[in-house]
Amino acid sequence: MNPEKTVKKRRRQVERNNKWSDLRCSNDALLPISSCHPGCSGLFYCPLLWIPSWLCICFAPQWIFGPDCSDIPREVILVMRFALVLVDHRIFPMGGACGSVPTVAGEGVEEPLPEDTEEQLSTGDGTLEFSGRKMSRLPNSICTLGEHLYKLYLSGTMLTELPDDLYQLHNLRTLAIDGNRLPELPEAVCSLPHLGRLYVGANRLQELPPSFAQLQTLRTLWIERNFLHHFPRVLLNMPALRCLQMGDNRLKGLPAEMAEAMPGLRGLWLYANRLERVPKVLLRLQGLEMLDLDRNRIAKFPDMRIMKGLRLLSYDHNPVTGPPAVGETVTVVGEGAQEMMEEREERRKQREEEEMEELERELEAAENNAGEGALEEGEDDQGEEQFEEEEEEEEEGNFNEGFYPEEEDEEYYQEDNGYYLEDEGYYPKGTDDYYFRRGY
Repeated sequence: MNPEKTVKKRRRQVERNNKWSDLRCSNDALLPISSCHPGCSGLFYCPLLWIPSWLCICFAPQWIFGPDCSDIPREVILVMRFALVLVDHRIFPMGGACGSVPTVAGEGVEEPLPEDTEEQLSTGDGTLEFSGRKMSRLPNSICTLGEHLYKLYLSGTMLTELPDDLYQLHNLRTLAIDGNRLPELPEAVCSLPHLGRLYVGANRLQELPPSFAQLQTLRTLWIERNFLHHFPRVLLNMPALRCLQMGDNRLKGLPAEMAEAMPGLRGLWLYANRLERVPKVLLRLQGLEMLDLDRNRIAKFPDMRIMKGLRLLSYDHNPVTGPPAVGETVTVVGEGAQEMMEEREERRKQREEEEMEELERELEAAENNAGEGALEEGEDDQGEEQFEEEEEEEEEGNFNEGFYPEEEDEEYYQEDNGYYLEDEGYYPKGTDDYYFRRGY
């Protein structure tokens, strides 16, 4: 059957009956009717029509009413396959297919949230995980969950826009919208007052809006796999940022004031960019702990030992001849890094052994000194005891001397001698004769 003749036939039938809402055909392609005529007062919806599937393929309003839209009935326009809508003399696909009920867009019609939304929120952690689910737009009704939603994951959902009322999610802490088709960051994201982590990688971003600086609570930003040719200067107004993932972009350098403007930065990923040398500003980021410079065009690394806070450096897939000079505590990843790490470990062990030996020698010397000190102390104690004994003896002697004075003793004994001498009859005179006569 010729589709063009069928179209004309249907048109005549409609003109005769003038009953658009009662038109029925022999297939199950259920499509809505709406009016998009430029002269209409607004969109509205009429009863559904039954349209043959094969007719949806070729049934465009221009074919019925001609290129001039003035003769399109004000009440209705038939919407065909992919919900073809006539707007400003052009046809735009709006989704849907023959044999199914397409989504109706317009006033008073709201797309529902996924069926498991309530179940996910019932866990009490305030997390919604919609990653990997194909949806062209996020239902506006999600903005009513501001009191309960803390983490929202929309990675790889093919979104091209976000609701304007997203700012109503005032308790949102984590938002993942990476792996979508966003040409620019929606302004509504920049109005989330408590956002701490934002993942916008693998989109089509070329810059960040000036309003991005409003996210002063942001600590982690992943903006990898986009089309950034220059470092977004709006980030210089975010001193509290801790983790910045900017890998796989088009960067050739970094702003010189970055060290002073971002003192809190701890992790920086710059892999797969177009850096030909290490930006000098990196050497002044004393708080930086993790730095990834993989897959750039860096042929020579400066002495990076002045980066006192650095703990991990990745430099693989760069045209360098050897690992860069880093501190003893820094872990390096790249060509030649393994050998350098092994040699450094050997030096560390040897140094520890030498320090241990030195410590043992010091302990031994201290013990010897302690023994000699104890011996000397013993001798001193013995000398002190002897000295004390001598002092005690001297004190006793002095006491006796004071108690029995010499003059008094002489006088005392003199008196006694006199007393005994006065007893003349007790010792006979002529003692020698006395003993001689008795034969002694």
